Amino acid sequence: MRNILRERIATGKPIYGTFVTTTDPAMVEIVALAGFDYAIIEAEHAAMGLETMTNHLRAAQARGIGSLVRVPVNAEHEILRVLEAGADGVFVPHVATKAEAEQAVRAARYFPRGSRGVYDNTRAGDYSAHGLPGYKEYTDRQNDQVVLVILIEDREGVENIEEIAAVPGIDVIIFGPADLTYSMGLPGTVGHPEIGKAMERVRAACKKNGVSFCIPPGHVCYPRPTEELHAAGQTFFFRGSDVYAALEGLKNRLSMMKPSA
Repeated sequence: MRNILRERIATGKPIYGTFVTTTDPAMVEIVALAGFDYAIIEAEHAAMGLETMTNHLRAAQARGIGSLVRVPVNAEHEILRVLEAGADGVFVPHVATKAEAEQAVRAARYFPRGSRGVYDNTRAGDYSAHGLPGYKEYTDRQNDQVVLVILIEDREGVENIEEIAAVPGIDVIIFGPADLTYSMGLPGTVGHPEIGKAMERVRAACKKNGVSFCIPPGHVCYPRPTEELHAAGQTFFFRGSDVYAALEGLKNRLSMMKPSA
């Protein structure tokens, strides 16, 4: 029942992750061997089934890195299955209201912090070999360990961020510039000042409520340098994906073989 991601967060030091979108768990091992602190298993935009995702979680645990799963929707059954499979945390997209934030918390936490269904004969509960005296001890431990990350990527989410960030049980709030440019009628715009204002509003709400804030460094729609984000106190970082890294690496290999013009 070790939660590696929670352990890394608890150090207070910056931690670094990336998305895994391919189905071979060897990719999670490669992410670990590259030196990342955690992998984000992509179940929203990638063809990632539950069995494949579970094998990715096994690979992360075996290689000693944390794991997050981005679920396709903010739905109780989606979040429950991910956490029962043993993910260190869940990454919930398109949270736009206080009610939706509360819904994510309820799904990820047991009573009295939420309403997650109680069952310990799962991978998350070491198949009931967790060694704790009873259900209460088990659910209390899970409540303390599970990491809940939500994504603010819509105009409505920014408008409601003060209420959202105040919801107890949220660990990290991600600011997503790409979808936000579309939601604000600025599709794909790079570095627009309105996106900057939105980012600062989200960051301020996080700071006020003691929630970790994150924007991916160098994001194409609102590129902020890593040094700036470190100086602002950001400690939760992620960037790119396995397929993006593979594409760039292969392009580089090809260019090394071709004669210069």
